[in-house]
Amino acid sequence: MLNSTNLNFIKIAKQSQ
Repeated sequence: MLNSTNLNFIKIAKQSQ
């Protein structure tokens, strides 16, 4: 399941690309 921490991590990972 997705929680705030996972969502935030995905957001940062997308910006890194």
